[in-house]
Amino acid sequence: MALLAGTLGLAGCGLRLDTPPDALPSLDPGQAGISVVTRAQEAISTGADALANDGSQSAALRDAAGIVRDQAAQRLSVMGGVWNPWPSGVPSGAETGPTPSAVPGTVADLLQLLVDSGATACRSASAAPNRTDATLLAGTCAASALDANRLSVASGVAVPSLSAKDSAAPPTNPDEPGVKIEDLALLDKLREAESALDFARYRAETAAAFLSGDDRAWALGRAEALSWEVQRLVELGVEDVRAGQYALDFETLADKSAAIHLLNSADADAFAAELEVLAALPPAGKDHPERRDPWIGAARDSAFSQARFGVPPATIFSQLWP
Repeated sequence: MALLAGTLGLAGCGLRLDTPPDALPSLDPGQAGISVVTRAQEAISTGADALANDGSQSAALRDAAGIVRDQAAQRLSVMGGVWNPWPSGVPSGAETGPTPSAVPGTVADLLQLLVDSGATACRSASAAPNRTDATLLAGTCAASALDANRLSVASGVAVPSLSAKDSAAPPTNPDEPGVKIEDLALLDKLREAESALDFARYRAETAAAFLSGDDRAWALGRAEALSWEVQRLVELGVEDVRAGQYALDFETLADKSAAIHLLNSADADAFAAELEVLAALPPAGKDHPERRDPWIGAARDSAFSQARFGVPPATIFSQLWP
């Protein structure tokens, strides 16, 4: 069975001489998260497929379920499929491995699984030592929230809270800037992301000037959020590369669609930069348990902003699961 390239790396493994017969291969926090999340994605895709082909459901719900099905299947494929610790068969006396997720039979159950597995992806992205695992899990965190929102709108069923068995909340944006970074190589990486985020901020501000009503308020909110992200990097010790103005490729933004396109492009670049930041930062530890969490939340917000203006999920997440 294929597994996430370079991360789980346990396909075809068998018992070593120094491994007791009842021991499962050890997984780091990112791999353990992927193990849980992929089982959820398999169940989500199967449950959504049943809804998409249920003629008693509305056309809007069937369409939404079809998108959720396809996106979950793509994520499952990119993360290497459901982890099987014993691909050659369970050795005598060994543990069988993780239990598969139950396939949701209703819209409410499917929404609950999306919410719970999304929270697991968020937490695992924060702790994953491997940067590929971290970005895939952060993307899955954002995508699960988008899927739940899409399905909720189409069905009229409210997005639920986390289930009682999953008490840890998704990441938030703590106010504390964190400890300054001393690693010069890391600061260089983060400076590139900071520059991209500041350019995205400028484009959001520019787009807002050519929009009105709720669209203008949304663009201004995005500009403020991106400005906060840049300031956070400066407070971490990254060189301040903010600029008052940037050159834009658009000859005119008088047309609303052009302004929205500019905002979408800003959010797409911000999403990529936010994933770069969270992957560059060390994983959560005892001294800094939330150092990646603001960036996971920021990436989720950038994905939501694109979806608000009609960007399809396949485009939003194309850099993660093309």
